[in-house]
Amino acid sequence: RTGVRPTQVIMTGDEQDEKWGDDVAARGWLPLDYTAGAEDAADLGSWYPVLLDQIVQSMAAGFVGTEDSTFSIVASRRVVGWNEGAARMVSRNAAADEN
Repeated sequence: RTGVRPTQVIMTGDEQDEKWGDDVAARGWLPLDYTAGAEDAADLGSWYPVLLDQIVQSMAAGFVGTEDSTFSIVASRRVVGWNEGAARMVSRNAAADEN
């Protein structure tokens, strides 16, 4: 739509499963490192990861999120509204996505 051709995919989220992180890396996507700013994290507490997500997403050309996530809904609207980017929502249920 805007002619932008993304060269990087940055993954944000609160997934704790290591296999999920391995799958992200195997695709060549970049996971957001929430431990990089340890001093900031200590100051901001539980809001630190959410703030990092919002900063990254505020500059995104596209967004893919889960349809039942309030954070995904807000982030997708931010990408579309602020950056005229593309946004898609997917189901957490892989079987439902196939139908």
